[in-house]
Amino acid sequence: MKAKGFTLIELMIVIVVIGILAAIAYPSYTRYVDRAAIADGRSAVLSGAQQLERCFTRFDSYTGPDEDSCPIRASSEEGFYAITVARDATTYTLTAKAAGARPTNPAACQTLTLNQLGQRGSGGQVDSDPGDDPGDCW
Repeated sequence: MKAKGFTLIELMIVIVVIGILAAIAYPSYTRYVDRAAIADGRSAVLSGAQQLERCFTRFDSYTGPDEDSCPIRASSEEGFYAITVARDATTYTLTAKAAGARPTNPAACQTLTLNQLGQRGSGGQVDSDPGDDPGDCW
């Protein structure tokens, strides 16, 4: 009678194949998670800019008549970025800083900026020409 089952060699081959597939898939997965976190920061900055533009349309000022008239969210929707705004009556600069471990790649995407002229920046640098590409972050 022949015994049924797997030999140790067959089991080791399966484990090696699973290890190779995991080694290929893990970097792709982490890049995907980083891109999703960066998209969360971009979305928060763009949403804040839309809010400020609506405020300017309504009150002819980015600050509004009082402090509570033009609120901006303090963090991105998923919480990957903390949002701050520096503004006066005619200008603003929105800044999103990474609030946790993500994004890790690229490191330049730890800080995203946008101002009232539509100038986008990353890594703390604002691009003076909106037509230029400020990097992989935008």
